[in-house]
Amino acid sequence: MEQTKDQILKVQNFDDLKRIYAEGQNYYKRCELQQALTCFLEAFHFILSISNPDERLRQCQFDVCLHICDIYIEQSNKSKAAEFCQKAKKQAELMKEQIKIARCLDRQGDIKKLNSDLAGALRDYMESLEIKKSYADDSNYKLDISNSFNHIGLIYNYQGKFKEALIAIQNSLKIRIRILEEDHFDVAMSYSNLGLIYSSLRKLKMALSMYSKSLEIRKKILNPTHPCIAKTYNNIGSVYKDLAKYEEAEKLLSESLIIQAKNFGQIHRDIAVTYSNMGSLYSDQKKYDKAIAMYQKSLDIDLNLEGEDYRNIAMTYSNMGSVFFNDSKFNQALDMYQKSLESLKKGKYDTTPDSAILHSNIATVHLKMSHFDQALGESIKAIDIMEQFFGDTHLNLVGFYNIAAQCYEKLNCKDKALEMQEKSKNINFHYSGQYSREPVKKTSKAIDIYSDLKLVNGDDDQDLEDEENTNAYMQALKEGYCYNTLIRAIIVGPEYVGKSSILNVFAKQDLPSGHSATEIINDWDKMINQMFCKLNDHKTSDTEKHQHHNIRNVIGTNSENQAISQLMAKMLNDKVTMPPLFMNDLSQFHAISETRDNNTSTMLQLLPTTQRLSSNQGQYLNLYKRRYHSSIPKTIKSYADASQYAKICDFTSRSINHVTHKPTLSGNCIYILAFNINRRIDDKILARDGKLLNTTYLQSMQEWLTSIIGCSSEQQKLVTTNNTIKDEYTLPIVILVASHGDTIANQKDGENRFKEFHQTLTSTMPSYGSNIYPSGLIFNCNPDDNSHATLTQRENCRIHLHNIMNAFVESSPFMRQPIYIRWYIMAMLLRPLSNQDNYTSKTNQITRLRVRNLMTLQEVKSLAKDLGLYETDNDFISMLRYLHDLGEIILHRKDDQQGIIITNIDWLLQIFRAVIQPKQYQEAILLTKALNEKAIKTGRVSETYINHALSIYHLDKTTKDNIINLMKNYDILCTIASKDREDESQYFVPYLLPSNRKEFDLSKYHISDWLYLGYDYNDVPYIPDGIYYSLLSACLKEWNNTKAELHYQCAKFYLTESCYYIIIRKETSHIALQYCYQKTKNSKLSKSIADKANASIYKMRPQETVKSKLSSLIMERMPKFSAAEIKYYARCINPDCKKLTYLGSANDCITSTINICQFCKLQQKNQCVKDWITLNSDE
Repeated sequence: MEQTKDQILKVQNFDDLKRIYAEGQNYYKRCELQQALTCFLEAFHFILSISNPDERLRQCQFDVCLHICDIYIEQSNKSKAAEFCQKAKKQAELMKEQIKIARCLDRQGDIKKLNSDLAGALRDYMESLEIKKSYADDSNYKLDISNSFNHIGLIYNYQGKFKEALIAIQNSLKIRIRILEEDHFDVAMSYSNLGLIYSSLRKLKMALSMYSKSLEIRKKILNPTHPCIAKTYNNIGSVYKDLAKYEEAEKLLSESLIIQAKNFGQIHRDIAVTYSNMGSLYSDQKKYDKAIAMYQKSLDIDLNLEGEDYRNIAMTYSNMGSVFFNDSKFNQALDMYQKSLESLKKGKYDTTPDSAILHSNIATVHLKMSHFDQALGESIKAIDIMEQFFGDTHLNLVGFYNIAAQCYEKLNCKDKALEMQEKSKNINFHYSGQYSREPVKKTSKAIDIYSDLKLVNGDDDQDLEDEENTNAYMQALKEGYCYNTLIRAIIVGPEYVGKSSILNVFAKQDLPSGHSATEIINDWDKMINQMFCKLNDHKTSDTEKHQHHNIRNVIGTNSENQAISQLMAKMLNDKVTMPPLFMNDLSQFHAISETRDNNTSTMLQLLPTTQRLSSNQGQYLNLYKRRYHSSIPKTIKSYADASQYAKICDFTSRSINHVTHKPTLSGNCIYILAFNINRRIDDKILARDGKLLNTTYLQSMQEWLTSIIGCSSEQQKLVTTNNTIKDEYTLPIVILVASHGDTIANQKDGENRFKEFHQTLTSTMPSYGSNIYPSGLIFNCNPDDNSHATLTQRENCRIHLHNIMNAFVESSPFMRQPIYIRWYIMAMLLRPLSNQDNYTSKTNQITRLRVRNLMTLQEVKSLAKDLGLYETDNDFISMLRYLHDLGEIILHRKDDQQGIIITNIDWLLQIFRAVIQPKQYQEAILLTKALNEKAIKTGRVSETYINHALSIYHLDKTTKDNIINLMKNYDILCTIASKDREDESQYFVPYLLPSNRKEFDLSKYHISDWLYLGYDYNDVPYIPDGIYYSLLSACLKEWNNTKAELHYQCAKFYLTESCYYIIIRKETSHIALQYCYQKTKNSKLSKSIADKANASIYKMRPQETVKSKLSSLIMERMPKFSAAEIKYYARCINPDCKKLTYLGSANDCITSTINICQFCKLQQKNQCVKDWITLNSDE
């Protein structure tokens, strides 16, 4: 009760006010609520005595009123709580502080929750959260947001929306861990509430883990006899009870009672909770007399507490009634239920879900006693109340409808009975998708895989033991899934920029001392270095363990679901009478939830009474309740609850890695693009030996970005929900990072260089700008510098990069898709056998006999069918695409070709390198010096060369042909006709050519002006080498020319019948064309040659051929730019300009040789128009 002014101690000044307020807070933290209330009321009355309170006193009055409101909420004194909530809200409105109004809304929600107005409470919590979001950037108020998530999660838990509850509580925990210390009271509270939700989901091991974390923290920061320790013992005891570990549960509940007695004496609501939980424990063990005795002790305390809590009293009466029912004492059960209902009416809870379950329980007793009219009346009341609160799909209505159906049947109302049964079936279908499942066909090979999975997960795994769980495994293969939590990240960039060193720093591995900071492992047996990291906590992990964990969880869940589904179907078919539910089953108060900072709710929240699966009634009761709590989830976790993982890859190769690794790329990856901060973007690449390559950093970057972005079909916008990154980006994401941080003068210099590099890169490739995120990270990868400052800098860069990746990953649509566990199992089977040492021989035999480095789509499909991993064609292709996205396999499909699957990516990349890097392979593959020199000089190779290059891999003809087809499709080689040796194919391998461009000697030829065809650089900023070389290959075939002279990015074709040469040269975003024909002193012959060449150019229009081939290649290979239009350009003759100026689109009719440069505005006469377009025509 509220104290009068005569009862309170006098507060003389503001210092006294602070003292008494601090005392109240200390009492509150120790859960000594009445003493805390005395202090806060004294402070409140002192503030009221001040006639003109200043801002400081208004702030204090708000805080005091809020604390008083909290205590009345804890004591379930709804009217007093509402009174002081309004007083606090009035002060908040006077101060015009929105955050304080939001806190008052939280209390309004708490009060509505006491009144069972869950929808109203949720609205208040949501409104509060919306207000708090506007303060999200202020670290002082992030905990307020955390508290809102906590409130919302508990409401969802009460409503049975466990997935939503889990997401909310996880969000609350993440914020608290970021802001508070790990061993903070509020962090412990979040762990406790997670335990509550996992208990609701019947994930008891997870619940136990969460409660144990909470207890560990509380033991560190609290007195061993603190009331919160006792509450945690209660919660852990609840899990032990559900695990049928009754001795452990009783020991913890007894310890809880001892602590509570030391703190509160014998009359306290927490003690009533513990007695009630002990009653539930004894009821599970069928020790009914002991159970009634414990419930009676709980009831006696509640009846003697100041201000009767009618709801808790009603719950205790109801639970006593259920014990009497299970003990076949039906009259006593009915008496307890009636008393429970009367208590609810006194507390105005008579139209809540609690009253619905009571009416259902009373109906069950009447049905057992053959009082069919009374039973029907009570069941209809239960249905009406439940439908009003939750609609007609709540799982409890299954039992309610069944009782009503039996009553109608006993009263010979067959139609009404069928109507109730149909409603019950519809709800079951709503949650499980079917009333009963057709048995899944088993295969011996699938069972072999299942047996191996058991061994992988340990012999003591009870989830994977018997025939029932083998059935669950087969069912899980069909429908079990989890949310995707894994993405591939690829570190790319020019040569010698320290990509492998960045990978080592990212994975927190040591840099090898004595080696160059940019040194890459030169291991030709290993083409890809990769590591597996957990982004949330910045630690390395293991791919296979992660996948095994997901598989195991889904199988375990499916095992439970299958048993529940079967018995629910039996209930529906056999019309079994459900025993009455304990009151707490509807409320879902399995354990003590925690809602307020630095204190724990003492609202009575009982443990579920779970009986063993032995007696008929106990069996149905337990399964019904488990079904109610879990709603038959088929997923192991929601997306938002999941930790995010990344498989980080680094290509161990040279400058052509963007070609050889192109088959492995995916639009659903994250890319980390590295550059050397000590070099300018237009500099030539500095090799490890100090020599300069012919390629610039910009050119290498352009090749990589085009391979990643331009060749990707992904163009989806990505808006992150993480504060780390606030702008909108386009998939695929490329994170820009720098290396060689040890070579820059200072931080400011590094920042300027990074900014300059990024600006130059995006200005030269503007259409890629929305894909590139400039991280500003500069890694110091000098292995010989291990000073404290350097190690700290590396760690900061590492964590920042983790956070950036996590922000993108959390928002990626790729991470929101469900992944069937059969996909994970297929991934493990398709991995090279050396990575499966932990498998037993059965799986090894399948892998050894059926899985090869290169397989056809049909072969993989056949394997999937044999192992129970195939459902439909669409699902099968989706599985392969997902495995390709993760870098587990390479999936290559073309409409006109049979699909190819590469299971050993290292093996394929070694083959590619053997063909295009013969120097490294010369000894191993016995290439002759002559073959090698000819290949490098001309870019042409014979079938003999290919056979030598592939000889060490012992490929059969079919595999070799498939490999060659893959190389053709990825622009590594192309077939050219041979007039000399019809029995041996000839190939053009452009990447054999040295990277220095060699200009042709045209001094003996008449030459045309250059004509350029290509794209506006804002549309297509760069034509990659692969497209250019494919263009050359297409021209070779089109003109049937085997004597073309090929140089790096330049080629000369001789058109024999027309007596002229065509030169095709690659520019940045254009293809340059020039033709030439022979000079001669014989004027008549000279004119004849010129006329013939000009006539051929005018008639054949070779530029149109090149344009058509280029357009087709861009549309096929660079889908991002499929809508871009090819245009004709000429070089401006102004020596101060010399830019490419637009002549017209490739489809325009260009008739005038006069045009105006769009840059310098100079009107000029273009020779190239005359040379190429208006030949033999009048201007």
